[in-house]
Amino acid sequence: MHHVRCVILALAAVSTLSAAVAMPHNVLETFAAPTGLRWSQAAFLKDSGIEVTYNTSELHHSGDWVKVAWKGVLEPQASDMLAVFCPPDAYEIGGAAVKYANASDSPGYLESGAGSTALRLVNLRCDMRIVLLRADTSTVIAVGPVLHNLNPNEPTGVHLMRTQEPTEMLVQFTTRDKGQPVVQYSYAADDAQRTQVPATTTTYKASDLCGPPASTFGWVDPGHLHTAAMTALQPGRQVFYRVGDAASGIFSPAFSFHVPPVVGSDTTVRMLVLADQGVGEVDGSAQAMEYFPAAGVAQLMVKDSRGASSSGLDFSLVLHVGDIAYARGFGALWDAFLFQQQELSSRVPYMVAIGNHERDHPNQPSCIHPTMDSGGECGVPFEHRWPMPFAGPDQPWFSFDHGPVHFTVMSTEHSYEHGSPQHAFLTADLASVHRGRTPWLVLLAHRPFYIDADDAAYGPEAKQSTAKQLQMALEDLLAKHGVDLCLAGHHHSYQRTCPVYKNTCQDQSSSGRRGIVHLCVGNAGAQFYNNGFPETPNWIMHEAQLTHGYARFEANRTHFRIEALDSQGDSAGRVFDEVTLTRFAPNLNLFTDAKDVAAMARAEMEVKARALREEERRKKLAELEEQLIEAETTARVQAWVESKVTDALGSDVVQRSLQQRLEQERKLLEQQVHEELNRERQLAEEAERGRREAIDQQKLELRKLEEERQQMEQAVKAKQQQEEEHEAQRRFAELAAKMREADEWRRREQQQEKERREKGKNRVDAGRPKFSFKLGYSQMKLRPVVGVALAAALVRWAVSLHDYSGLATPPRFGDYEAQRHWMEITVSLPPSEWYRNSSRNDLGYWGLDYPPLSGYQVISGAVAAMYPSRGQPYSACCVLTLPEPHSWLCGKFVQRFEPKAVELRASRGYESPFSKFLLRQTVLAADALVALPAALAAAVVFGGGSNGRRLQLLVALLFSPATVLIDHGHFQYNCIGLGLAMGAAAAAAVGHDVLCSVLFSLSLNHKQMGLYYAPAFFAYLFGRCLQQRTPGGKVCAVARLGVVVALTFGLVWAPWLRAPGAAWLDVLRRVFPTQRGLYEDYVANWWCTSSRLIKWTRLLSQARLLQLCSTATLATAAPAMAMQLLRPSPRGFLLCLAASATAFFLFSYQVHEKSILLPLLPLSMLFGAEDPQLLCWINVIATFSMAPLLQKDRLGLAAIGTVAACIAAVQIAQIATAKTDAPRQHRGGTPLLSGRRIQQRLIQLSFLGCVVLLVAFVMLPPPQHLPFLYDALIVTWSFLHIAALFAYVYILMLQEFHNAGKAKQP
Repeated sequence: MHHVRCVILALAAVSTLSAAVAMPHNVLETFAAPTGLRWSQAAFLKDSGIEVTYNTSELHHSGDWVKVAWKGVLEPQASDMLAVFCPPDAYEIGGAAVKYANASDSPGYLESGAGSTALRLVNLRCDMRIVLLRADTSTVIAVGPVLHNLNPNEPTGVHLMRTQEPTEMLVQFTTRDKGQPVVQYSYAADDAQRTQVPATTTTYKASDLCGPPASTFGWVDPGHLHTAAMTALQPGRQVFYRVGDAASGIFSPAFSFHVPPVVGSDTTVRMLVLADQGVGEVDGSAQAMEYFPAAGVAQLMVKDSRGASSSGLDFSLVLHVGDIAYARGFGALWDAFLFQQQELSSRVPYMVAIGNHERDHPNQPSCIHPTMDSGGECGVPFEHRWPMPFAGPDQPWFSFDHGPVHFTVMSTEHSYEHGSPQHAFLTADLASVHRGRTPWLVLLAHRPFYIDADDAAYGPEAKQSTAKQLQMALEDLLAKHGVDLCLAGHHHSYQRTCPVYKNTCQDQSSSGRRGIVHLCVGNAGAQFYNNGFPETPNWIMHEAQLTHGYARFEANRTHFRIEALDSQGDSAGRVFDEVTLTRFAPNLNLFTDAKDVAAMARAEMEVKARALREEERRKKLAELEEQLIEAETTARVQAWVESKVTDALGSDVVQRSLQQRLEQERKLLEQQVHEELNRERQLAEEAERGRREAIDQQKLELRKLEEERQQMEQAVKAKQQQEEEHEAQRRFAELAAKMREADEWRRREQQQEKERREKGKNRVDAGRPKFSFKLGYSQMKLRPVVGVALAAALVRWAVSLHDYSGLATPPRFGDYEAQRHWMEITVSLPPSEWYRNSSRNDLGYWGLDYPPLSGYQVISGAVAAMYPSRGQPYSACCVLTLPEPHSWLCGKFVQRFEPKAVELRASRGYESPFSKFLLRQTVLAADALVALPAALAAAVVFGGGSNGRRLQLLVALLFSPATVLIDHGHFQYNCIGLGLAMGAAAAAAVGHDVLCSVLFSLSLNHKQMGLYYAPAFFAYLFGRCLQQRTPGGKVCAVARLGVVVALTFGLVWAPWLRAPGAAWLDVLRRVFPTQRGLYEDYVANWWCTSSRLIKWTRLLSQARLLQLCSTATLATAAPAMAMQLLRPSPRGFLLCLAASATAFFLFSYQVHEKSILLPLLPLSMLFGAEDPQLLCWINVIATFSMAPLLQKDRLGLAAIGTVAACIAAVQIAQIATAKTDAPRQHRGGTPLLSGRRIQQRLIQLSFLGCVVLLVAFVMLPPPQHLPFLYDALIVTWSFLHIAALFAYVYILMLQEFHNAGKAKQP
């Protein structure tokens, strides 16, 4: 075997090995097969007379034995060996062999040059070839013929797995082809009516792995991995099943298993536990990573699982705590391991935790141990072959219940520090355990918390180092929730601690903190370390540094028994350590767990009664056996005496005398036996009476305990009922007071209305737009509206002639490529796959990260106002929607004229002139169908009572330079989301709350940035609901809006809500990522501006930054919400929209430059008719804040043109309005801006600063040590303006709040 190991390393070593960094735990070197071998050399040697033959040319089943013979080697050497290759030509292209055998192990080979051996081959779904090699010179000596695999679709690697549902069982198997994989199962072995369930299929490619050897010379095609679920199983029943292909009829032999018992404290379960096993060959050969003792452990576990226990229970679970197959990049080892374990794993569910040899790799950011231990696999084969109920992709932590035990499985290869996703999972899972239902709590973690290992020389990767890290991060959490046992491996030994906490053994009988028993079972096959401390730590109770084996558990309500078994040689099956953990009297709260107390007391009495009956039965049997022996002895003595006397005397007289004496003695003996039996019967009756009295006493105690529990429950219910009565009385008093207040307010309103009618006056402030439900009295003229729309379309067309984001900048290009890629995905894939990473949808390349309406979104058709007849009030507005999938529709439009532009995967970076033209037209169409109708509705509602001012507001909304530049220059579809939000605001202002809710829900489902408006919409609509006169009316109004919102979301999300596998969770993960950072590029908000002085990302973790941003955003938006909740009004609603969106832009998390469009929209609706000059200044600042982005997209000239067009259009509309409408007093002026001259001076000063910075930004190069100086100055200057505008909006809100209060006064 020593030669085998040496030759394996020689064959696998690279021709020139790179220097390897020392690592502490079997760090995998970089392997590669010899590259200098050529077929011509092998053919030459073969022609020299060396022959390799087999006893068969065909392989039928996994595990077939093949006898190999060879002869004619002229100079045999000890390094000669046989190597098995799959596929047959793998040795020619540098592939690693799947197994090796030392030729010199064949007797007489070194003398005769001939030999033979037998090899057991696992079905790897391909043909094979056996080659004779000389390792020391990397020479192919001879090549055997091809072994043809006649059964590549044989179901192999069958193994069962639990789910989080106790009545379900998963089974996985492997075939070469996909086919129609199924599992057939029933409760009878010969049942022809089996239940058939289809299986889901997955696989992985070499490109999915992280590096060599896994992705190169160690690669073996894994075939197709099929997983099926057997559901609605009856606990305790035996299930017979088989797996295979329904199309070809190829099935496995029949297997069976027992369904695990029901979850609960009244059951008893037995389990097998191991870690760090690997693969061991039984034919004398070796794998690339060989652990020979692993085979003995596997065989002993199978034998143990088939034997009967003292309790009569079968094993119902196997727990493998990491380092499973030790494949480390050699794919054939996974198949060999599953074949080795199949006899056990096909009968008992096999649950695993991830270890370092499945996951660790230097190129994986999510891995906290940057070693080569996985050999380039980085967890991919593990997650495909062991589909545990993981928390998510690359999140291999989960939990499940089994009998009276709750198992929590963590990953020590991923971050478990406070604030990490795994720490959050552990905290929530441990807190949710019901200890009355599952009294035992067990944690599985591959790396141990406590270990006797003196390996400090390995530095950060030493086992003591990681143990300390685990203790610091998690020990307090585990102790807080009362974890009983921690299972681990990693260190190749068996070790058990006392109940320990903070390196100190705890007294479990005291009332203090319970310690945790830590059990290391890393002795299942891997080589030993034997590196304990010179002085064993005092918390080690038992350790075996040089004993291979495994452990077995038996758990019930009160006892948890642990036994460690030896698997070596003559000691195989010997129990070398055993201990029983107990939980007789947990501290329970009688108010919450009285039922559990009663159940535990009942169980304890049943155990005692069962033990008493068993003891009496044993005593009675012993007594009866003694009596039987005594009677048989007496009879034998009597017969012997009679025979002897008869032989000696022969006299009839003597015989009669002796017979009389014997008869007397017999009668006397019978009398004594009868008296003895009577005494025993009396004793038995007394014992039975005593037992019954004990049982009656226990029942009495239980009845008393039950009565106390009922009394406690009655007392609690009485107290709760009393508190509810007091609360009801208090609420009734509050309601009566509110009703009196409402009646008084109604009376005052009626009196006020009466006075207004008598005086013939209307209490409306001079010059104030009428934001009541009567929206206007005249129609807007058609010709000016058409002119404005055509002019706006011309500006958009001119901007679309410029460059766009990411033009000719591979590999990812920009937003134009993102929109085109989404059309490609939506045209080619079903909705359930849009947000899910797959071979057809690479989420790493512009994966869809907007809500469903961006991919399957409702295109708003038009926002149309119901124009009244002359003299009639404006009564309603409506929004028409066309239910078409936008990205799909746009993609089909492009596909119709240029299919290559949206061809799946092949169209990446496609930028033909015609495709650019087509995509530009889709944005223009969306603008015309959604933004234009919405702008018309907003102009009618918020433009006041004159056509001129409505036209002026329409111009302000359609000529917004920032929106035009981003949608038609940079290339996006913001016009849809902003148009839906505009329509929702107009509907809300005229009282159409249901229509408002529908439109705003659609806006949220178009882009998640619609949340910027959510606080304002919520406050305004909820405030209107609270204005209902009766409590029932308030509740009905809120319920109606809630139902409308739920139905709208349900319709939009229907494809993902109906899809299997919780597809809607994939949408949520994509829509709300938290990994992109605090802000993107240069944003004119607080975090980006202040980051020049305060390095936020260095001071605070990501979780803390999220909390800080959320708090700051809600704190700055809350006053505006409160004002609308108390006194909702249409103008106040617009101000609240502006305040909420600006607060989100300034203080929320993950903001980019384009987010300025969100606060710009309500500001345009607010000042478009009231203060056009101020709105022009706002548009300039918004566009100026995006200067770095526009310069990068080469849109500088387009920006200057759109700003000029906006200012000119606003001025023309203002002049036209002045000619047709009477001058109006400016509303909302403040002391700061009440003087028009002061306002003009401030605006001129602001423009001057913008011009100076832009000239410097374009003309002057920045200092070399400050390359982004001008970007930072532009951001800071813009931030100061936006912050000042934010303050100005709040001043106007306070004025509106005051005016609304005055309007309510009589």
